Amino acid sequence: MIYTVHFWYKKFNSRKHPSKFEGTVFAANKEKAEELVNEMFAGLPIEVEEPMSIVGPDFTLDKIYELHPVLKGISPEKGYIYDRTAHVQRFRKYAGL
Repeated sequence: MIYTVHFWYKKFNSRKHPSKFEGTVFAANKEKAEELVNEMFAGLPIEVEEPMSIVGPDFTLDKIYELHPVLKGISPEKGYIYDRTAHVQRFRKYAGL
């Protein structure tokens, strides 16, 4: 439900040093969390350098809504990425766009 996602990414065909992504994702399962993260850099010349590490505690949905009030009204199937805009801007800056 709440997952912490970590991975290294780099620009296609570049010698630029890889950068690390660390983010928090609210999703129904790990596959949905990975899908949401991949959507953030879709269309950018960026590739994941190694498999994503996706880990998360097992909380009930009620407990998650209690701990994270910002998620109330958002279903796990829809998903939510904390600070999505900041992450997208960082990807775009890294890609030189």
